[in-house]
Amino acid sequence: MSGITTVKFNRIIRPLLSKIHSLNHLYSEQPGLFDFDISLIRINKERITQQRHFSDPGSKRIKLDEDERLPDFYHPNSAEERLLSYKPFLAPEVFKGYTELFQILKNVFTSLSLSNRTWKLSSLCAFEIGKEMAESTRTSYFRLNNVALFNDDLINPAIKELYDELYSSIEDWIDMEPKSVINRNRSELFLGYIVKLLIIHSHTILYMFIPVVMQWLRRRQQSHNLYLKKLSYLIADEYFRFPDTSTTNIVKLNGLEFSNTLEVFWTLYPVKYWSPFLTVDRFSKIIPYKISFDVFHRIEERLGLCAGYFRDELYFIFRETNNTNIIIMIMAKILESARRRKLKNDTKLVKELRFNLPQ
Repeated sequence: MSGITTVKFNRIIRPLLSKIHSLNHLYSEQPGLFDFDISLIRINKERITQQRHFSDPGSKRIKLDEDERLPDFYHPNSAEERLLSYKPFLAPEVFKGYTELFQILKNVFTSLSLSNRTWKLSSLCAFEIGKEMAESTRTSYFRLNNVALFNDDLINPAIKELYDELYSSIEDWIDMEPKSVINRNRSELFLGYIVKLLIIHSHTILYMFIPVVMQWLRRRQQSHNLYLKKLSYLIADEYFRFPDTSTTNIVKLNGLEFSNTLEVFWTLYPVKYWSPFLTVDRFSKIIPYKISFDVFHRIEERLGLCAGYFRDELYFIFRETNNTNIIIMIMAKILESARRRKLKNDTKLVKELRFNLPQ
């Protein structure tokens, strides 16, 4: 049986939950503070025609303007450098919160004593159970956690059914079957909980924080800890697929609207920000959910990219992976865009006809 008890784990994660919900409270009052200032992103105007986001190891990066470059942001050597490089892009309150949260999270991972563990089928099962544990517990959500802290008799009727369906704490999960999996793999159970907790809040307060965590875990491989390296891949899978594959109404449970992460994601794509975390195969699986011609057009104009840059990138990835879902989604988006234009033109025509009709 894993040495960590539920009581100990509750004590370990209390500061983590507290800091996350402190940031949620700030987001609820001033969501604009969490906007990542993508206007600071620059690329070389000579750029890029033959250079792909996913390329051979010997190929060169897209060059950044030398006088505007933030070396630690574009080429961070460590998670600490990556986090520090965010300072110009974030509000001071958010940067301070990220710094404190990162220290808390490192302490949590250290407390779980993961150095000599390996991933097995049973541990992966426990990890999945842990994710479900986070998604099904009230304290994971800002809105429901506030209700639990104060008076659950005052709960909004609109979410009462959801509130009643969720567990009040993680203790309710520990006695569930299969006990053999849960008892032997408590570390993975709790890791699944922590990862899902971060992902739940990734599209409100933690979108740019999670890459810091992924890099920190991957650097552990230098001390031969392949266990944590594998954990970083598991986080990446969750991070890049959320919320497109989620069946839980996170917005309703949290009481917080998602931020515009799609604009941030594609702005950082040409400078290869995501390269350390995404292989071309993995990227091909998430890209159908992230296609937006409106976003592409805005970013191409803002960054001075040639028209059609993102379209060419999509076709390149399709040719490399033969993932037909990319082409299907491109066609769906083209049809959707055409319908919107037709509706807009029809509306304009109706207004003109009304204006010109005799009174």
